[in-house]
This record gives sequence, C-alpha cells and structure tokens, in this order.
Amino acid sequence: YTVPTALVEGTLLLCASDVLADTSAINMNGGTLDVAGFDDTLGVLTLLATSLIDLGLGTDALLSFADSSMVLWNESAFLDVSNWSGNPAGGGTEQVRLSNTNSALTAAQLARIRFLIPAGFAPGTYEAQFSEINPGEIIPVPEPATLALLPAGLALLLSRRGRRR
Repeated sequence: YTVPTALVEGTLLLCASDVLADTSAINMNGGTLDVAGFDDTLGVLTLLATSLIDLGLGTDALLSFADSSMVLWNESAFLDVSNWSGNPAGGGTEQVRLSNTNSALTAAQLARIRFLIPAGFAPGTYEAQFSEINPGEIIPVPEPATLALLPAGLALLLSRRGRRR
C-alpha cells in the first residue's frame, strides 16, 4: 500500500473537511493549499518551492500535518500562511499544526515559514515559532522590530531624565 501524495503546483482547494487521507503527503511546489476554512489532517509536508497555505477569511480552520522533520525542504523556498486568525499564544480555534510536538520540524524548516498579515498583528510578514502552550502548533512571532525598539526607547528616556537632574 502506497501513501497518496498531493503535489500542489496550482491551487488545491478543500471543499469539505477531511477530504484527503490522513496519510497523504503534501508536496508544496509553488502552489496554494486553499483550506477555505475546512479542517484536515495530512501526512508529511515537503516544501519544494515558495508556496502558500490560505486558511480562509474569517474561519476557524484546523490544518494538521504529520511530523515532517525528516523531510528535506528547499533551502531557498518559503511557506507563507495567510488569513490566520488564531490565538497568538496558541490553542485557539484556528490552528496550523505539525504533529503534537515542537520537534516536528527542524529549526531550518521552521525558519522557512512566514505568516502574512495575521489577525491581531500590525500589517506585515511574521516569522513562525512553535507554541509553548499547544505543542506542535505554529504561531506568528510578535514583530521583532517593536520588541527591539522597546529597550532602546527606554534607554533614551532614562538618559534624558538623567541629564535634566
């Protein structure tokens, strides 16, 4: 028995929940996996070229892949996730998951995933990280530029206050 494989080069649109076999490997090759708000559990995820997972506007999609840490990904490709509206800490009603462990991707694979304009964040592109409260779920990293400016702004404020005294 061979496991079915879906090669996504154009757009693969899910029109219902659980339409693909749970063991179906997904090879993203420059196309779009349009979840359209439906749920599905899939096999391993391979990234061959920059591709998109579109969760659907205003939905609560749950997309789950098998542990993909042993699969080689194209080192110059990105996997973009759009229309994400999950919980910024993880565990919300909308999720993209890789197994049930934070080792289901290598660090290099995780670095190839980007969230495009996630709900609740300022417009922009955000790197991915694993949720600490919901192992296996990937979530956007809060904007590093904002976090990096906070200590600099605080230092500037303190230095100005020090000069006034």
